[in-house]
Amino acid sequence: MKAVADAVASYVKNDKYVGSANAVKAIATTKFQEGGFPILEGKCFMHKQASFYGGIWAKGTKIGPDGDVNFAYFPSPAGGKKLMLGGGDLVSAGTDKPETFAVLAYTNGSQYQSDIVVAGETGLSTRKDFDTTLIKDANQKGWADLLKGSDVFRFDGADMMPAKVGSGSFWKEATAWILGGSTDDMLNNIEKSWT
Repeated sequence: MKAVADAVASYVKNDKYVGSANAVKAIATTKFQEGGFPILEGKCFMHKQASFYGGIWAKGTKIGPDGDVNFAYFPSPAGGKKLMLGGGDLVSAGTDKPETFAVLAYTNGSQYQSDIVVAGETGLSTRKDFDTTLIKDANQKGWADLLKGSDVFRFDGADMMPAKVGSGSFWKEATAWILGGSTDDMLNNIEKSWT
């Protein structure tokens, strides 16, 4: 794990790649809502963010292949698989009653998932046969098209951790690390918080 963290540090903590020592610090101090704004100014070319970020772009931002902002798969080697990283909700049964499994089958069905998109509840579906043309919002359609065309989907690591780690010690220690802390301190403190 230390070798991986140090490899990441060689990029994100390197002011030659990020732009300046202040830009490195800005990784940890910029509000996430503002993190993607430099794309609109031509000062940033890629920003990893969740699908809800579309609601944060300034009014009038054109989204799509010919727009101000577009979408891409998680980077992979040339010719590699189309990778997506994200979050989601998992549905499970608490009983083995037939009606419980009927609800699970219904909510995973194409009709239900189409209905919630048309109703404006969501723009994403786990079904490969989902008709993304039903989605009117350009941001949600962009994400839905990527999800539908992906080869591999993985849950974000922090989302899979216990809350006291994923949204607690992990973020606190990673922030301290970006601001000059050591890799060993970061990893050791995160590891201790699991107990």
